[in-house]
Amino acid sequence: MEGRNRTISLLYEAAVNPSLWPSALAAFADLTQCRDVILSVIDKKRGQPRLFLSGCRMFSPEALRAYLTHYYKVDPLLQSAARSRPAGSLLLCHEYVSPDVAAKNELYQDILFLLGFVTWVGGVWKTTRA
Repeated sequence: MEGRNRTISLLYEAAVNPSLWPSALAAFADLTQCRDVILSVIDKKRGQPRLFLSGCRMFSPEALRAYLTHYYKVDPLLQSAARSRPAGSLLLCHEYVSPDVAAKNELYQDILFLLGFVTWVGGVWKTTRA
């Protein structure tokens, strides 16, 4: 219970103090027993990430910058039907990115497989903020 309360508190604090996102996401990873947690905000109209943060367990700051500047362009999940999923949807990566596509994809080959990622889970939230 203490870990959950601490994590929720950190998430709220990070919402008003963005420098706290890495520690809040790391706490969330601890709570959910995940290797890392990534917060990705995608501008659906432009098809570009506006924000890409991590608990920095798996993704180094350099890997995050590389994603923001290049790899989002070849991210098969962003190019898939996942982009059109309604708010509240749970995305199971393997339902949108086949093993054959991942085996040939630059993002998977250069970063994800090297970090030990095989599959991942995401969610779709909606905001009306510009």
